[in-house]
Amino acid sequence: MTTTTLRPDGTIDNGGSSVTGAATRHLALNDDSDASYLTCSPSTFPKFDLGTFTLPAGAVTKSVAVRARARTSGSFGFVTLEVRRTPFSSLLVFLYDAVSGSSFAEFSGSPVAVSLTQAEIDSLQVWAGAAISDMQVSEAYVDIIHVPIPVTTVTAVTPDPYTASNLVPITWVNTLDADGGTQTRYQVRVFTAAQYGAGGFDASTSDATWDSGDTLSGSTTATTGALATGTTYRAYVRVAQTVNGVAHWGAYAYDEFTVTVTTAIVETLTTVESDATASITITAARDTTPDTAWEFIEVQRSTDGGTVWSDVRSATYVAATGDSFEVVDYEVANAQTVVYRARATRILSTLPITGEWVESTPDPDSWTSTSAWLKSPSNPSRNLIVDIDTPFVATALPVRAGVFDIIGSAERVVISDVMSSPGSTLMIRTEPSDITLLALLRDLVLLYHPTVCEGGTVGRYISITGVSFTPTVINGHVYQLWTVPYVEIDAPRDPLASAP
Repeated sequence: MTTTTLRPDGTIDNGGSSVTGAATRHLALNDDSDASYLTCSPSTFPKFDLGTFTLPAGAVTKSVAVRARARTSGSFGFVTLEVRRTPFSSLLVFLYDAVSGSSFAEFSGSPVAVSLTQAEIDSLQVWAGAAISDMQVSEAYVDIIHVPIPVTTVTAVTPDPYTASNLVPITWVNTLDADGGTQTRYQVRVFTAAQYGAGGFDASTSDATWDSGDTLSGSTTATTGALATGTTYRAYVRVAQTVNGVAHWGAYAYDEFTVTVTTAIVETLTTVESDATASITITAARDTTPDTAWEFIEVQRSTDGGTVWSDVRSATYVAATGDSFEVVDYEVANAQTVVYRARATRILSTLPITGEWVESTPDPDSWTSTSAWLKSPSNPSRNLIVDIDTPFVATALPVRAGVFDIIGSAERVVISDVMSSPGSTLMIRTEPSDITLLALLRDLVLLYHPTVCEGGTVGRYISITGVSFTPTVINGHVYQLWTVPYVEIDAPRDPLASAP
């Protein structure tokens, strides 16, 4: 506990009070003697400056409380003390306590949680007063509890070089003030020697190789993402306590270490587009020179030139054997330029060792089609080109709302939730004998790639909410006209996806 007690050190306004046993009113309240005191009647309200202290670097205040030693001149009354930041600010903390008897006794107000700046601490004032009968106040105290900045020591990575895995456990030990409580958050940022050695390096803002982000946790260990072998790193760690509902962060501390492991390597990543199936096939080939077999593989795509990457369905850390791995990407949009990357993982003594990302060639790639496609993420063999009979069908964004009439009022009360995701209807034409569409629709959750004439080619996942079909005659030919209402949804979970 770090408590600093401030005492009156200047009289701002005597407020009609009188002083006994001291040269000034504020000296009577800070000399630790009951022989000197201030007499306040219910009509007086003297005001005093308080001393100050320098808040340690990085520390924050937690609470303020006020105490007094007082007695009453009558049989019963109330002593009051108010603490304010400035003469014109609102009340910060107060004491209002019943007093009886002619002997001085100590009275305490409840602490109030508050975060004060140094300037606010410097400007604090205390105002004294009485109620019902005269009060004699011999001492006044303002107790401020502050929490020093958290201090973290990062434990050295052992062994160094680290050879067990390139997912490296980072651990740390904290020195935390008890008033701040336990660690509630942490952040770990890992940098290569080139990154932390660059001019203007700042552990808070410089680009990192791996970043845990602001993590809500009391854990004192975190495991990095896959780090490149043969590279020296620094792991910077900071932690926070929560003081008055706000994260109170410490400074970054670091440990330096090197990673030395033998990885499974993706030697090449090639792609082949297929307009006929509206897809791109990605093939990863293993580097067999070190003869280090892979056990898992990851494939990701980027549609913005490599700034943002997303997982390819059926290739998110999936089991892989042999010297090659193939996955077909049906989700990339029509005519959308895309680049892929892949990396492999092997397991050594139950710990993963992951190789570096390798990007695809040729780079970039895309498939194109003038038709609309309807695809099943769970059964790609059912994917179909669909003949859209009516391309411009209204899209609805319903709002869940209740409308209530109030007796005797012309106004109505509406209680509503957020606007729902878009919904519309696919109008599809097939031959009467065609049963492939129905088989596809039975999967219910589908990916729809529209045509350009429908307003774009970016796909959207839809959930089928019903199906109806009607024979219709167009230019003397009988067709089956399907009405397929749907709502748009997020991409469904990849059932094959896992993580190291």
